[in-house]
Amino acid sequence: MKKTFFKNLAFILVLTTSALVAGYFVLFSVIKQKNVTVADASLDLEVKAKQAVATDSIRKVIVESEKEIAAIEGYFVSAEGVVDFIEYLEGIAKDLGVEIVIQDVQEKDSEFFPQKGELHFKVAVQGSWGGVYRFLTALEDMPYGVRLGYADVKKNTSGQMLRGSDTLPVSGASTQIKVAAWQGDFEFTVLKHK
Repeated sequence: MKKTFFKNLAFILVLTTSALVAGYFVLFSVIKQKNVTVADASLDLEVKAKQAVATDSIRKVIVESEKEIAAIEGYFVSAEGVVDFIEYLEGIAKDLGVEIVIQDVQEKDSEFFPQKGELHFKVAVQGSWGGVYRFLTALEDMPYGVRLGYADVKKNTSGQMLRGSDTLPVSGASTQIKVAAWQGDFEFTVLKHK
């Protein structure tokens, strides 16, 4: 009887131990799976946190750069502002006491800014030496992206009415410039939005 009791007791202990080992294995597998899930979630959270920091940094740079972006955009004549720019140019000439003839305006693609265009101007101005010189200075100091390509200032000794520049003749020009002591012929390019 004692042997049967010990056999039953040993069988119960083996069965209990087997159940505990199986339970421990199942519990270990579940905990391992949960650790993997938590690690993946933690990694995703860390990546999203870094992305949020990077996005916030980019937004901050954009907000801080708005003034600089606006200043750069101001260097370009607007797509609809060509006439306004010509009127601005004529206003400068009038304010400086020189007469201006815009001999040619051509719109081209920009070599330096692929998404932008350029306006290429040929103009002639006549007036006093100071007026012609101040006009040239005003061209260089315009609040636009201006690139001066050609400048020729000379004394007008012909005593005749000129149509534009005598170095850049304008056939059929209807605007005549009064004879003045000095004449300036200028070619320049202005950056323009397309």
